[in-house]
Amino acid sequence: MIKTGMPLRRLSGKEQVCFLELAREHKIPIHEDADLVEVLSSLELNEEIPESTYFVVAEILAFIYRINQKYKT
Repeated sequence: MIKTGMPLRRLSGKEQVCFLELAREHKIPIHEDADLVEVLSSLELNEEIPESTYFVVAEILAFIYRINQKYKT
């Protein structure tokens, strides 16, 4: 595999479910995007995330940043 520095899919389906369950247990806000889930779930582990999803991923990172700021105050 050629290393490009692009984001990769890192969690399997089972790991994703566990991750979500853990987040819910700890009342961590979850941002849901069915279209993004569809794209990402079609990828193999360690496969590059398509460039077409970067904007949506950036929106999710901004969501996380806003939530972090909310909990810091």
